[in-house]
This record gives sequence, structure tokens and C-alpha cells, in this order.
Amino acid sequence: MSGKRCSHELYCLMMSSSKKSRHNAQRPMYITNGRAATIRKPDNKTKESKTSTIYVCCSIPCQRTEKLRNCSRCKTASYCSTACQKEDWPKHKDQCLLQQRLRESIDVTGETTLSRSLRHFTARFEPSFITAISGLLNFRRSPENVESLALLLVVVPHATKKTGRFVLKELMIYPITEFVDLIKSIDPRSREIFELHKTMREEFQRENDGQYDYATMAVMAKNEGPGRIPGDMPLIFRFKPIAISWPIINESPIFANPAVDWSAILKMQIERDMPCT
Repeated sequence: MSGKRCSHELYCLMMSSSKKSRHNAQRPMYITNGRAATIRKPDNKTKESKTSTIYVCCSIPCQRTEKLRNCSRCKTASYCSTACQKEDWPKHKDQCLLQQRLRESIDVTGETTLSRSLRHFTARFEPSFITAISGLLNFRRSPENVESLALLLVVVPHATKKTGRFVLKELMIYPITEFVDLIKSIDPRSREIFELHKTMREEFQRENDGQYDYATMAVMAKNEGPGRIPGDMPLIFRFKPIAISWPIINESPIFANPAVDWSAILKMQIERDMPCT
């Protein structure tokens, strides 16, 4: 194994949880990537522990992973059958209607090149964000930080101008109140997003007895530098709530290692276009 690959896989490593824990973790992400939580398990075919993403039916307690279809309204939740979709509708309704409104507002103005690129970027790097925010906000030693802190990434388009490629310029940890005020000042529509985030987070915690939670994060893209996109918006952001697993954080030794430089790791992954997979 090359040093480059070894370093990348080391920092992507998350300990696998029990079957019950995996079931509890499978509540859908929302706002930006609502289809399913990211689950990690060891690869039994090799001696190495690798990561993978499994998409599951969003209707709890269903655990089916095959023949999933997206909700036709919001395109974010996935279901294995019409029956499961109907059963989950009371819980999914608020999220679905909000997603519809957000999608309609985008359709009216048209999705810009920068916005589309940021959407691809946040989707691809979600597994990296999970490990990074868990380490940067020090959830292992201070679990209360999930209530009081938020992570903000500031990126600029990569010089290659390839869709989904960015350069990490700044990584900042904000008190949650300052973070919310900042995002609202950029986009007044985010007020509705934060209200939904609070509601969904409370529901998520109730459903899994506090074993899992949503950490607060956003990515801000500035249209500047060598990769600047002429004629595009000067600044956009994407709110990205991150599903975290307390059992994994508390069991994985890497989160207890104070020598790990999480910001450097994330920057390296973004620069090399090597997200955790």
C-alpha cells in the first residue's frame, strides 16, 4: 500500500457499529442530501477496514437497501415501496414541502454553475465531513459541543474549473448563535431551514434514544481566485447538517488521539480530490 493511500484510509476509518446501531443510524439526511445516513462497515474480503455507503429505505424500521426510488416531490428521501412511503409521510411531510419550495425557487432563477458545483462537492465529500466535524469539534471529549458549536468551510473554485472541485481556504468553528446569524445575513430564506433543522434534530434524537445526532455545518463558496467563474454569483452557501454516531465516536481510537490534525487532513483530501468513500 502506498503512503498516500495508507494516510487517506487511516483518516477515513470509522469503527463499525452493531446491527442495532446501524438500524438506528439510518434516519435520512435532510436539506441537502436527504436519502440516507452514511453507514460504515469492515470489508470482510480483505484484512483492511474500509468504508462504504449504504442507502436504505427512509421508512423506519424498514431496512431494505434494494430497488429504492426517490420521493417524486422532493427528490431527497428514498423508499422501497409505496407502502413504506405512505407510512413515513407524517414524518417526512414538513421536510418534503420545504424541499419543494427550495427547488422551485432554484428552478425560477436557474441553478448557476457555482451552485451546481458546490452541490456536487458537498455530496461527494460528506463522508469526509462526518469524520472531520467529529474530530474538529472534539465530540469525544466534549459531546456538549454538538449543541453549542458549528463548522464553517470557506472554499473557492479549483483552477481546473472541474465541476465539484474546490480549494479549502478557511475552516472556522463558530458558536452556534453566531453561525446562525451569519448564515441568515447571507440568505434570509435560511431562517426556515434552521427551524426545520431544530425540529428534525429533536425528532432524530427521540427515535434513537440519543445514540445519534445531527452536527451543524455549512460550506461557503466564494467566486474568486484562479478558478473564478465569470458572471456567476460572488458568494453562495450550502447548509449541511451532518449525521454523527455517538457509539462510533466513543469507540474509535482515532477520536481520542489529540495529535490528529483534522483540518490538515480535510484540506489534504479536498486538494487531492480524495473524499472518504
